Amino acid sequence: MRLTPILLSLFLLLSAPLSSVAQNGDDSEAKYAGMTITKITISGNEKTKEHYIWREIELEVGEPLDPKILSEDIGRLKNVGVFSSVVVVEKEHEGGIALEYMVREMPGFIPFVTFAYSETDGWSIGPAVFAGNFLGRTIKLSGSVLFGGTNVYSFGFRHPWIAGQRVYLDASLKHTIRDNTYYDFQETVDEFTPWIGGYLGKNGRIEGMLGYFSVGSDKDGRTLSADNRDEMIRSALSTYYDSRDVYSDPHVGWHSGIEVMVSKGIMDTPAEYWTGTIDIRRYQPLLWGNPLAVGLLTTLQSGTVGVDIPEYMQYNLGGANSIRGYTADGLGMKLFGKNQLILTVEQRLDIIPLREVKAFGWAFSAGLQGALFLDSGIAWSTPEEFTWEREKTGVGVGLRVLFPWVEMIRLDFGFNQQWESTFNLGFGSKFDAQRNRIR
Repeated sequence: MRLTPILLSLFLLLSAPLSSVAQNGDDSEAKYAGMTITKITISGNEKTKEHYIWREIELEVGEPLDPKILSEDIGRLKNVGVFSSVVVVEKEHEGGIALEYMVREMPGFIPFVTFAYSETDGWSIGPAVFAGNFLGRTIKLSGSVLFGGTNVYSFGFRHPWIAGQRVYLDASLKHTIRDNTYYDFQETVDEFTPWIGGYLGKNGRIEGMLGYFSVGSDKDGRTLSADNRDEMIRSALSTYYDSRDVYSDPHVGWHSGIEVMVSKGIMDTPAEYWTGTIDIRRYQPLLWGNPLAVGLLTTLQSGTVGVDIPEYMQYNLGGANSIRGYTADGLGMKLFGKNQLILTVEQRLDIIPLREVKAFGWAFSAGLQGALFLDSGIAWSTPEEFTWEREKTGVGVGLRVLFPWVEMIRLDFGFNQQWESTFNLGFGSKFDAQRNRIR
């Protein structure tokens, strides 16, 4: 959970002079709809190779202007994640219409000091670097070293279009040392998770993964393996549908899918279990055009805890990334299991809509939202534990600082079913974070 940009983003967003702030969006006018496109140009890209912009544009010279396709073009360019603004300027030209796609790039290489926080591990700090547009090819590289409550050495790589029809690679390598307070041991985790995927039409995706996962313990009896280190090969297949308008601040669309992962022990580790995940998310404009975000996450795992599946692979509920209004170390010690079901409902309200901010020679997108939320969930290992008496619900209000590279910073004030209040701090999308083992 990265805190690096929170103070900087709030300061720049709230104090930037009006002359340095430009609203994102397109200048499409209905009066040009249906006119023949006679010219298309691209401007503003200083680092990004033009080919990587053209491949996101569907409109072509000689075709009639379709405002819907134009809007989709702009959305795809924003979703590339390297532009702080995308604007299309239209002008009459040779009896038709000329389109100029004007982009402005965000910083391509950023070294910084990063922070991380979790409710069970506390704070960590260390150096980090992010290259969001490596070689001008929209490739993303990231690396960081964190020390404190959790020691983490991590590297990430994403190539959005390796070959063919949008074949992509998304890989991460991570070494983590932390105190597992739920199961009372210091765990040393090594993970290599390379996903390779491709598009199915405009909105469909299919991905596969073959990776490595290991957990070492400083105490006996915490792992399935007698030598206090579990080692596993993990293979997975995932398919999902993604019709969100803008990934960084979706207002409409679906992001839903199914994933099946098989974990098989190696090196005398007797683990063997599968994990099935159904993740359904819907964004729907509601109050004054602001999005209502609804998500339903179901994770089911086979095997018997302590025999086929390690106990540390159970889900402990509570906190910013599962059921807000409860603390992770409070509810998490009571409500846990190898399976989980979490419902999230969140009405977001724009305070400062997502917009371009220019400061210190940088340009990036930022925004500020309020939120009303409801979380409800249960975790269980046996059918007898799946009862309404064990389900927990939290409600509350919060703020969202929208910022590139972390998506959002979440500050939530929630209430549990006994109307006891709790402050929860989270980073990135809650829908993504609640799928993690460590949260």
